[in-house]
Amino acid sequence: MSTKITFSDAEKYLDSLLVFGIKLGLENMIQLNQLLGDPASSLKFVHVAGTNGKGSTCAMIATACKYAGLKTGFYSSPFLVNFLERWRINGSPINESIYLDAMQKIIAIEDELVERTGVKPTYFEVLTAAALLIFKEEKCEVVIWETGMGGRLDATNIANPLLTIITNIAMDHGSYLGDTLEEVAKEKAGIIKDQVPLICGERKPELRKLFAESANNSTQYFIDSDFTSAQVDDDILYQGKQEINYKLRLLGEHQVSNSSLAIKALEVLEDQGLLESAQIAARGLQYAHWPGRIQKLPNDIYVDGAHNPAAMEKLSSCFPNKKFTVICGMMEDKEIIPTLEKLVPICTKFIAVPIKIPRAIKAQDLAISANTVLSCSCESSSSWEETLKQISGPVLITGSLYLSGEVLSKLAPDSALKCDILE
Repeated sequence: MSTKITFSDAEKYLDSLLVFGIKLGLENMIQLNQLLGDPASSLKFVHVAGTNGKGSTCAMIATACKYAGLKTGFYSSPFLVNFLERWRINGSPINESIYLDAMQKIIAIEDELVERTGVKPTYFEVLTAAALLIFKEEKCEVVIWETGMGGRLDATNIANPLLTIITNIAMDHGSYLGDTLEEVAKEKAGIIKDQVPLICGERKPELRKLFAESANNSTQYFIDSDFTSAQVDDDILYQGKQEINYKLRLLGEHQVSNSSLAIKALEVLEDQGLLESAQIAARGLQYAHWPGRIQKLPNDIYVDGAHNPAAMEKLSSCFPNKKFTVICGMMEDKEIIPTLEKLVPICTKFIAVPIKIPRAIKAQDLAISANTVLSCSCESSSSWEETLKQISGPVLITGSLYLSGEVLSKLAPDSALKCDILE
């Protein structure tokens, strides 16, 4: 392609790949990386998997690395407001020209890829390949690398990382990753590499054992036994290789656990010589911001993308003395009833709303499901915007990151772009 492509051209190309859906497997990604000149081999990755908390953990590590002076790439999904949020450098989304340069190179080698593999790349494979090109071209000194789904066969597993992190395991993504926690854990364990340190935040003994066995040729660090963090007055105390006092702006007890994973990662990066001081880098955690996760907006409105039972339980536990009118939208393929059950302690009124993507459950059907498990009033509305006009706080908007994105794009678009509040 000789002429420069536009954002619209790139969008049309990506849309044409959606027909191929989700394809778990690495062969395409390996070939794609090779045809693009093997950018993966020149990058230093921190690879993060897990059912919940991986985005927050990534945001904390990325902010700490930026604070320490490293040029930091951060690849994540999904985006909330701006498509370019998927690729952040030093906390901010990349600009459009950087994205289009990467897409142009990928489109140019597609025919050769199809000749080699017999199939076109998937949507997520192209986004991941773009990340490799972008972070190499921009000379990122470290790349915080969040899995898309699972681990073993996820496109991000092209990385040969400095360290791997598994936050925790819960049921999510329907049957793609398995029907039991053990099956899901085995898929996540697929990111573990020989001689690459593993940091694990999972607390269930049987799953810890599974991860330990998967990493038997690697140094292993498990939360509670090898490191931990706890609230002490206004600060948080980390105890691992060293003791570190730090502050956190992210809300929720679960974020204290996530932050301990982040600081353990900083200690490992210090041991490897990438960071001069984990202690200094950890000061950056107080500036970490992860949009759409217990995010407080004006008028006592909270937005959170909890979309499975474990995440909703953590969300609910953050408000032991607060009750909400809950505005909720969900995807049809999620564990709807078990997730809604976790709202019982905090929900005084439930209003189901539609989300503008095909996978979303109809608002009326979601309200019917809620009525089977919640004792409060459960109804549906034509939109969250109309609902907000008719009620007053406290309000909790939850059930899907896609819904969080819709809300933030209207009510607080700038807050969704950066993953830190550092200048």
